[in-house]
Amino acid sequence: MIMKKFSFGCLVLIIYSSQPLMAQTYVNLFAEYLPQKYLEDEEKVEQMEYNLNQFAMTNPDLIYLYLNYLNSVEEQKIFSRDSNYFNILQYETMISNRLNNDWVEEEIRNSKKMSEIEWIDRELESLLDEFRMPELSVSKYSINL
Repeated sequence: MIMKKFSFGCLVLIIYSSQPLMAQTYVNLFAEYLPQKYLEDEEKVEQMEYNLNQFAMTNPDLIYLYLNYLNSVEEQKIFSRDSNYFNILQYETMISNRLNNDWVEEEIRNSKKMSEIEWIDRELESLLDEFRMPELSVSKYSINL
């Protein structure tokens, strides 16, 4: 009995202690697609992690455009925003944010139909507001890739 408890305790300790070591970041996940020079700069790694996280929350398809943008700037040395995916990324981010916010508004309207208790409505609306994305004002991109 004592041996089983000890074994179980050791197993729990190993699992608990290995969780931080197994944490996956977006930069690690996409490292083979990111410019090597950027991976050597800690500030750029932090910025890329933040950007990848934001794009994953908004619309995972944006990650593809972001990776192409980084590649075209660093590897291909294309600095024109019309030619290096920047404008496309900005425009698609704006569309994704707008669609996300439309979804939030629709869910708030639906929640008000379901509940008659005012404090529940306010709490649910507050929770849904956390999903709002900043509205961007970007003109339609011109493609010159």
